[in-house]
Amino acid sequence: MSLRAIIASVLAANTASHWLSSMQAIHDNDSVASANTKPLVIAIGKAAASMVAALNRDSYFDGRCIIPAHSPLPENFPAAVTLLRSSHPLPSTASLQATHRLKEFITRHPHRPLHFFISGGTSALIEEPINGLTIAQLNQLSAALISAEIDIAQINHVRQRLSQIKAGGFLSWIARQYALDHELPAIKQWTLSDVPGDDPSLVGSGLLFAPSLQQTVAPNIVARLTQLMQDRAWPSPLCRLLTQRLIEPPKTQKRSSARAKVGHYLVGNSARMAEAMAAACAKQWPNTLIECQEVNESMEAFVQRCLTLLSRKNRVFIFHGEIHLSIIDHPGCGGRNSHLALRMAKHLAEYNAQQPLSAEFAAVATDGDDGNTRAAGAIVDQGTWLKLDRPGRALAEFDSFSVLQIIGATFTHTAGLNNVRDIYLLKIN
Repeated sequence: MSLRAIIASVLAANTASHWLSSMQAIHDNDSVASANTKPLVIAIGKAAASMVAALNRDSYFDGRCIIPAHSPLPENFPAAVTLLRSSHPLPSTASLQATHRLKEFITRHPHRPLHFFISGGTSALIEEPINGLTIAQLNQLSAALISAEIDIAQINHVRQRLSQIKAGGFLSWIARQYALDHELPAIKQWTLSDVPGDDPSLVGSGLLFAPSLQQTVAPNIVARLTQLMQDRAWPSPLCRLLTQRLIEPPKTQKRSSARAKVGHYLVGNSARMAEAMAAACAKQWPNTLIECQEVNESMEAFVQRCLTLLSRKNRVFIFHGEIHLSIIDHPGCGGRNSHLALRMAKHLAEYNAQQPLSAEFAAVATDGDDGNTRAAGAIVDQGTWLKLDRPGRALAEFDSFSVLQIIGATFTHTAGLNNVRDIYLLKIN
């Protein structure tokens, strides 16, 4: 079996639906739910439909599932769950509407337990900015931070400060629907993690969880956003409000949600996917040494890490996490994974020119979505670079998908079946 076939088979066998259906906590709920205690199901994120498909229809009363506009539905998606399509990767008016409809759904059934199924992408799919801030303005602030290569953790801190439902805000809203002497319904969250450390306050920006470590927004970020607001001539009252929200010490958990307890269950993460990849590789190549590592670093650092490993023969290195890169304005067709694969193809060819090498490298998005393409990434080897038409230009213009697709080096799998962080494999024969 080829490396490509192994990756495809592991992704097909390790969907969010498969992982969730194997959890005892889900089946415990099936056994105790009565007609009056059946919960409402609320699934949000890029893998929400896959998670809902794992549920026993008799175990819940009603449900809502919010996914990106163009995400496919699994064949076994339950007809009893109402599907809402929203905006991703940036919020829009559709996100506001999805939030409104979700709140409406919950308030219609005030005494039902609430079961949330959250995966990456939730931050954009539902949103409710602080009063006075529009979705368009919120997106302008986010775009300014992304273009400035600001760390994603800091970007999320800003987003949480400027939202009414992030950082535990949605839980506070739930608690406010009940009088202080009224018992809140049982609330549980199953989380499919796409963040380092699997912190539920970071997945989907934490609808039900406030950050355990209160962090401040860096002064240089506050200064950059303040300058943006001045350049755009935003109203002075709004500028003062936003600046205050960014610089003031983070508030502790609101009193209205202090009495709300949330049961939390981790469905899976990139480490679990990497372990599944390692098991499949060990079965296929029993005499090959296999190593798994987590990564969260720049593309330059990761490429150098891989180059230092090329002399270690008969190995498979499996990395899980995310690499970071800054993209030019008006890039071509491609994403982070195909761009990384093209970079590695270049370096594998250069290494092979100095001394014979037989190696493959794969970079794959577990959610099936790599940038502005419908591919998940690419798989290359030491001969790929020489087969490509003007690969140097494609690399410089971030047009990796266009050249890799021509020779069949891109990798595709169904979007929305899972959504943990990326997987990278380096096989040295």
